[in-house]
Amino acid sequence: MLQTFWLNLLRQHLALLLTHHYRLPVESLLMGGHRIYHL
Repeated sequence: MLQTFWLNLLRQHLALLLTHHYRLPVESLLMGGHRIYHL
């Protein structure tokens, strides 16, 4: 039971890391395109 708890915790942590890691470049790309479009 404890093992599944740690696996779920690790999976959630990895998911958070991945979403945080991939969200930043996407947001910067969108903001860059937005600025270029309005210039």
